[in-house]
Amino acid sequence: LTATAGHAELLDDFYRVFARNMRDLGTPVYARKFFANMLDSFPDSTRIITVKQGDQTVAAGFLSWHRQTLEVPWAASIRESRPLCPNNLLYWEAIRFAISRGAKQFDFGRSTPGEGTFLFKRQWGAMPVPLYWQYLLPDGGQPPDLSPKNPKYRLAVQLWQRLPLPLTNLLGPHIVR
Repeated sequence: LTATAGHAELLDDFYRVFARNMRDLGTPVYARKFFANMLDSFPDSTRIITVKQGDQTVAAGFLSWHRQTLEVPWAASIRESRPLCPNNLLYWEAIRFAISRGAKQFDFGRSTPGEGTFLFKRQWGAMPVPLYWQYLLPDGGQPPDLSPKNPKYRLAVQLWQRLPLPLTNLLGPHIVR
């Protein structure tokens, strides 16, 4: 496995892996243009790291930073490549990059407690910090359960996972908006 850090020249590789992973999870993907706009709008505080096996990108992450904190808000890998642990190399390179930028904090990004990504990040020594969501609800209203594990979404998730990737890449950004 080899890792490369770059900018917009790695966007297509990042998006291919990210979009496929989101489809495999059963979740609509952001538009490629969303990430292109982030790179264009914040050229001095965004990067992409890709991990390749030969000439195929098998993992990728989008990095952003502000002041002394570097964050990886979006990262993904190809399911079939996971026995090779490409995410280990991806995060190792992201941490090295953060150190080279003088970062004092490394934010691994959000994860659901107890889930696979949470456990992966914890093995790096990440310390969980709760994120609180606020909802404006009518009196007595309950916050919505937007979890993909909500049985209400089970059929939609299963259907999405079976759709061809080009179709999910076309439809996903409209759903996410």
